[in-house]
Amino acid sequence: MPDLLIFVPCQRAIVGTDGSVSAIVALDVLRTAVPPDAPQIPKGSMIPLSWNILSLWYGTQEDIGITYEQKYELIAHGNDILNDPSTAFGSQQSVYEFTIASVGERRPIIHIIFSFPVWIEGPYTLKLLLRKKGQEEEWREIATYPLVVEHSQKLPVPSPPPIREFIQKSS
Repeated sequence: MPDLLIFVPCQRAIVGTDGSVSAIVALDVLRTAVPPDAPQIPKGSMIPLSWNILSLWYGTQEDIGITYEQKYELIAHGNDILNDPSTAFGSQQSVYEFTIASVGERRPIIHIIFSFPVWIEGPYTLKLLLRKKGQEEEWREIATYPLVVEHSQKLPVPSPPPIREFIQKSS
């Protein structure tokens, strides 16, 4: 199996033309405003959030020519898999294939996601799983990353008016 160099959920992952890899703003806590008198958030509720999951693999001699499958699982409270087909989040591709061509090859994989499940408050675990393609072997858990979803009772503070509007009212 290739060596994992990086595994991080972030706002944006970028691979430069020179092969350099950048992760912009690692995710850790996601807060969403919920009015105090709001009913239970329904299962499947999502917030629009563009985010990426970045993994960077390093090829070894044993990996040359082998195609791997990588997937992630987002789990709440230790047992609810949130990216399964029964949720809106599960409709997005979560399995990616890659082949190592040479020793020392760095292979970045970026999952691009446009929403985040928020119907469960508390700790989440993002899991990275890997297996060889074409074999009926079990998925191997390679890494985990902790996340937290918080439901805030405080409503967002309104933004101040644009400066032009402020100047006009002051005159």
